[in-house]
Amino acid sequence: MDQIWDGIFQINRGFFYTAKELSLRPGTTIRHILEGHRVQHFKPLSFLILCTTIYVLANYLLGHDTFLNDFFVGFQSGAEENEKQTSQSEIFEWIGNNQVYSYLILIPIFSIASFLGFHKSGYNYVEHLVINLYIGGIQMLIYFLFSLIVHIHSDLVTIPLLLGFAFNIWSYFQIFQNLSTTRKILLLFLTYLFYALLFTGLFTFVLLFTIEK
Repeated sequence: MDQIWDGIFQINRGFFYTAKELSLRPGTTIRHILEGHRVQHFKPLSFLILCTTIYVLANYLLGHDTFLNDFFVGFQSGAEENEKQTSQSEIFEWIGNNQVYSYLILIPIFSIASFLGFHKSGYNYVEHLVINLYIGGIQMLIYFLFSLIVHIHSDLVTIPLLLGFAFNIWSYFQIFQNLSTTRKILLLFLTYLFYALLFTGLFTFVLLFTIEK
């Protein structure tokens, strides 16, 4: 069993070490990985999948919705019921019920945005994908830890979302440390703007396809 876990998931030598390093020095750790120091680190896609699974499973066992589900429920509340709204609800419901797949879709889209925003940084799209897979994994662990706290104190729901956003900003500041603070803020703003446009375009396409179907 030890060989199976170590060979497939690399739990014993990679996951906890990677999670610790990414939590303490995300930008530095990711830059070292991109430079080729990968032996002791968990693979980025496996890291995200495992972290997301831990988070979703914890919420399932605790018997409450994830923060993403809570967000979409609040977004839809008070909206008028029509064909478009029904299709939106179906899309949101699918995202909420399939969060591992949802993040596997959204992170490549965000990576396109970060690649466009930081296109002069020297990192290609695949490297931006690696960056965001690792950041996304730690964000899931943040949500997991707060899901245990929110289970007791429900008024803390917004804190993990803000911390996840702050962690993303902090990571990018460390990764692109050669840029000035003003430039990093500007490029991050452009990244989120591109992401909003890309997400809106994808959502609109899926919505139109759902309505026509």
